[in-house]
Amino acid sequence: MLVVLGYKSDFYLESKLSRKQLIPYQEALVSLPGFSEVYGFIGRVFDPETEGHVQKLKEMDPINFETVLLLMRNLTVNLSSPDFEPIPMSSIREV
Repeated sequence: MLVVLGYKSDFYLESKLSRKQLIPYQEALVSLPGFSEVYGFIGRVFDPETEGHVQKLKEMDPINFETVLLLMRNLTVNLSSPDFEPIPMSSIREV
């Protein structure tokens, strides 16, 4: 949960941070990833008719690039976990 705090006529963002780790609000806005771009890219990775993923990844802002890599790493770990149970294709219906 993000909380905007007023401090000495400036705003600060707090997200599970101690008071010593407050981030200036404008700096935090610059460093937030564009989640629509990030999740759109990840979705297109699984679309067999889409090409040029590496080039699009290279053209991303650094924060979006790092977020994509983090989420893809997380997906890899989750899918390779012994606790993961794949859903049989026969149980999936089209909508």
